[in-house]
Amino acid sequence: MVSFYHLMGSAIKRMMSYKPETQAKMKEHMEAEQKHPELFQEVMTEFIRTWKQSDTNADGLLNMREFKTFVKKHNENMKRRWGESVKGTEKEDEKWYNAYNMLSPMKEGVSMDDFMTAKDMLTKIMAFK
Repeated sequence: MVSFYHLMGSAIKRMMSYKPETQAKMKEHMEAEQKHPELFQEVMTEFIRTWKQSDTNADGLLNMREFKTFVKKHNENMKRRWGESVKGTEKEDEKWYNAYNMLSPMKEGVSMDDFMTAKDMLTKIMAFK
């Protein structure tokens, strides 16, 4: 099984392979989110809407199928925002699901808290790059 930290490293590597202009847009957008609560709220509203649309059984957790749907929609949202997004394979999405699922080992499925914990970790790591 691939570790969560190994996948975080892969995500950073992939993000660093974006075109310089995309990396600049990402950084600018992340900084703007911190300075402007209305922008942060807009992004979170989009995120929550995408999550809820993907959670077809409305249990608050994404199973593997729902997670793959979410990732596809979330990547479309990022592409609209930044002009480029992560294009993972189905196998990579499965690895990500399993890694996120390890964050809360007492339940099966990925919660929004699991996803946001990972996002926060990645954001902090990227700040040092």
